[in-house]
Amino acid sequence: MQIMAIAARCECRDSNDTSSFLVQIDSSDRFSGKDQPNVRGRILSESGQMIQGLLDEPTLMLFASCTLDGELTTRKSSRSSVPWPCVLDITVYGPLDIFDEIGSWLQEYDVYLQDPQVCHLDVRYCNPHRMSSDDVDSCPLLSEIVSQISGLIHLDDITERPDLLEILSSRINLEESQQPTAVRTVLKR
Repeated sequence: MQIMAIAARCECRDSNDTSSFLVQIDSSDRFSGKDQPNVRGRILSESGQMIQGLLDEPTLMLFASCTLDGELTTRKSSRSSVPWPCVLDITVYGPLDIFDEIGSWLQEYDVYLQDPQVCHLDVRYCNPHRMSSDDVDSCPLLSEIVSQISGLIHLDDITERPDLLEILSSRINLEESQQPTAVRTVLKR
């Protein structure tokens, strides 16, 4: 189960060319690079209480990644350690006995779990926000879900789209169609 796009700010001194990397959630408002000691960041306050609740539950395992927003070239040209906007994705693993409870608790924060993109632990994939998770015994392994997602076709964004108002204000005259007999009325005196 994955919580996606938690707003944060990240300082990356001497970072390599990757714009996405693993992080460790240190507290409700701080994180640091898992394999990169020069990375540290701050989680924006609107998600702090929810993250603290996740950290307080001892039966949960959290895996987090950070994706930097903005242009990599702009970031590399700057030598100072300016905080950059980023988003955190947190994958949550836990026991089945708190399955429904965690789903309801996250809904109170208007957070709905998404399918994870990476398989950290190959366990049964049960997501309380998915209808297919109603029968826990028939849930597939997480590796199967991740391979299905990665096998999907990646669609590219269309960079230039026609203006919708321009399409509607076309100069082409449309031919008038005949009135259907079911709608036609007979005029009487």
